[in-house]
This record gives sequence, structure tokens and C-alpha cells, in this order.
Amino acid sequence: MPKMNNEETHSLADSLRRTISDLLEVPHSDRIILAPGILVALRILFSRLQIKRILLTSEEYYDESHFPEETVRVASCEAIQGLLQKRDFDVLIASPASWRGVRQPVAELFGWIRETLGRRAPLLVADYAHAGSIGFPSVERLGADVVCGDLEKWILPPDWNSRLAFLWFRTHRLFLEAARAFRPFFLATQASDVSMLARWVDPADILSVSNELAHLSVTPRQLRERHQADTKLARELAQRLHAPGVPETSILWLEEDALGEATVVAALEKLGLVWRLPGRGVRVLCRSDIVGGGGAALR
Repeated sequence: MPKMNNEETHSLADSLRRTISDLLEVPHSDRIILAPGILVALRILFSRLQIKRILLTSEEYYDESHFPEETVRVASCEAIQGLLQKRDFDVLIASPASWRGVRQPVAELFGWIRETLGRRAPLLVADYAHAGSIGFPSVERLGADVVCGDLEKWILPPDWNSRLAFLWFRTHRLFLEAARAFRPFFLATQASDVSMLARWVDPADILSVSNELAHLSVTPRQLRERHQADTKLARELAQRLHAPGVPETSILWLEEDALGEATVVAALEKLGLVWRLPGRGVRVLCRSDIVGGGGAALR
């Protein structure tokens, strides 16, 4: 892998921000902060904003253990409205599509919060990590103040081993506030002086992700079209694997002791689409681009 100087690395990072902006149809690529993982970025952001009270939906990947210095409450989307009216929270984190494949009405929830609470509304954070499973909904229409996500689950190959993540900010004012906390970190923002910046994002990750995205040459339209194929695949797999009901997303969550068609699961696992949580369940990412048009893994 060729070695780049600081100027070349910053230029490539800026280009990657523009690519993320184009792919996910996120305006203002200059409001994207890069990070070596979503959680570490959120914790730094919350520290900067003096956030102490966190509200999570019951379908989040994160729980109380991920924010040990804050007070954390977990509730369903239906219960959140009542909680917000009765007590104050500094931030609400909600995923439009959860890591277990549950679709949540985040845009409607965030819209209700803004209309009802006005200035008393908490910071609204949308976890976009699995938004590909519902076709990459418009970031702007979600109504979030902050969107966090990565490219690994639904754009890059499933066996990709990068920890590159991003935060995007709806307003320039909020971005400037956050940037004060992230500017000391190398490649986090579009900083020009790199002489005293601390290690942060690995330049090798920037280069490898950029090269892979250029190789894939994917477009927003292709992502939307692929989602239709992903949805069809999810329904076919749900039948084969005895999943209950019709999938809400192109993620299947299965009880490990109720799996049917073990050979199908094994084939999908070889493709990097299966994640097992011992004693809890099995997640299958239904990516038609990886399974292939012929559906070899279903035979």
C-alpha cells in the first residue's frame, strides 16, 4: 500500500466525505466528521455537549454499558413520547432500522418531538448503520440533528475489516460546536494544520475504503434498486429458514434453536452474511449483491 503524506491523506479524506455525501444523499459533506467507530465518536460528542441523560429505543445496539458515565433509559418508540413529556433527556438515539431487523418510525417520532417539545426537545440522533436494510431513507427526512453510521454492513463487502465511521450534523452551528472537540484528531475534520494532531482515523482505512468504493462504482440509484432485490431475498430466506412473519427489513433475526435449512445458513455464513450471538439468536443480512443473481446460497 503506497505511503501518503499528510496533504495527500487529508485530500483523500475530503474526497471520501464527498463520496459518503453523494452515496447517502447527505447535504454538506463538510459537516461530516470521520471516526474510528460510532461509539467512540458519540462519547466524545456527548462529553463536549455536556450530555448526561440518554434515552435509547429498545431496539438499539447500544445499552447502558456503552455509556457508563451517563444516566441511560431504554424504552419502546411508543413509550418514548410519554417519557419525554414527563421528564427531561439530553439526547435520544433511535435507529430507523435496528441491528435485529426491526423497522422503527424514526422520522415520525422525531417530527412529533420537534413539534410538541420545541426548544425543550433533546438532541435527536439517528443511528444509520443498518439503514441499507430499508433502502437508505433520506437523511434529511429523518429530521435528526446528528446522523451516525458506517459503510460496512450495506455498501462495502461484508467481510470488510475497517472501523471507519462518520457523524453528520444537520446545522452548521451544531457542527462547529462538535468540531471543537474533534479538531485535535487526525483526519476527523477538514483541518489544515496537522503538525500536532493526535492519532485517530487510520490513513490505511481511508485509502482502502476509498479504493473499494471506486472499484464498486456504486450510485444512490443502484443502492435503491438493490434494496428491492434484497427485500425479495429476505422473503425467500424467511420461508426457507422458518422465520416468523414477513420481514420488515432485509435483515432476518432468527432463534438459534429454531433454524431450518442448516445448509442454507452455512452457505450464507461462508459469504459473511451471518452473525451468531450464542444463546441469543442469529442475524442474517440479506444482501443480494453478495448472494448473487443466481441465488447459489439457496440451492
